Amino acid sequence: DTLRVRLRPPIDIQSNRLYEVWDDDRHLIAKEFMKPEEWEDAPPREYQALQLLSSFDIAPVPVYCSPDAGPVVLYEFMEGQMWDRRCPTADELAQ
Repeated sequence: DTLRVRLRPPIDIQSNRLYEVWDDDRHLIAKEFMKPEEWEDAPPREYQALQLLSSFDIAPVPVYCSPDAGPVVLYEFMEGQMWDRRCPTADELAQ
């Protein structure tokens, strides 16, 4: 197995770090929460939210989250544009 990791350039609204992770042919994203006040609750909440959305094909599929791994959520890479903090339009949701 060949594991490669690369930091993604952050966008202005981001308060976390995103890493692209390749494990052979599998492309994943690791999201590292940077605010100490988020370390305990935010990763499992995000993981659970992604689980709830996984059947709709509108969000990445969660792969891993564990308190032992630190404030990190690992999920499948999903093609497309990341939404910012505004509500998506009906057309964007339809796409």
